[in-house]
Parts: sequence; structure tokens; C-alpha cells
Amino acid sequence: MFDREGVAGAGDVAVVGDEDAVATQLGRLRDAGVTEFFFSPQGSLAEQRRTITVLAEFT
Repeated sequence: MFDREGVAGAGDVAVVGDEDAVATQLGRLRDAGVTEFFFSPQGSLAEQRRTITVLAEFT
């Protein structure tokens, strides 16, 4: 799939960072026409909840 999409690896498609960075990256994906994506929050339970809160703003 990476070859088909022209990316070198997972790092080219990962969304990482604080709330602002994640929101910015998701905005770019939305603007590019992405309609579906898979996410797997990482970190402590509090960090995972923060991630889910940011993601909920894009649904």
C-alpha cells in the first residue's frame, strides 16, 4: 500500500504530536480529500482521552 501511495513508510502517514499538531495534520488530510482513517491512541489513559477529544472534532 505504501508503494502505491508513494510513501517511504509509516512515518510518512502517521499523525503525531500535541493537540495543535494533530489538529493541523488532520486538517491537511481533510483538505486533501481523506474521508476515512484509522487511529490508535497511544500513551497514558489521560493522553489517549486527549487524543480522542481532538479526533472527535473532525467527525
